[in-house]
Amino acid sequence: MTGRTDILLKEVKEVLEWDILKFWSGMQDPRGGFYGKIAEGLAADKDADREEQLNARIIWAFSNAYRLFHKKEYLMPAMNGKDYFSISSTISTVEPLCMWTLGVRRKTQTPC
Repeated sequence: MTGRTDILLKEVKEVLEWDILKFWSGMQDPRGGFYGKIAEGLAADKDADREEQLNARIIWAFSNAYRLFHKKEYLMPAMNGKDYFSISSTISTVEPLCMWTLGVRRKTQTPC
């Protein structure tokens, strides 16, 4: 690789680990999953519903970070998110392209 490519890869890795993953690690709900709403000043709304697609992307990011970097600190948030969401509670059989939200107490909300 060229020097420029090495620098770019290093910078991307730093942003991923120190900005993105570190931020979402701090947004884990002790009850499971990730907070569904973050207000100004980065205050988490602990009772907001969770949007399935956003949480799926967060889980994917941590899962892939664990696969790439082999750091246990990335496995735990992925498992936390996975355990909170069950496939049966979030996928619509009536409207398969419809996005669901999951209430903070794991009650599926009305789609679309």
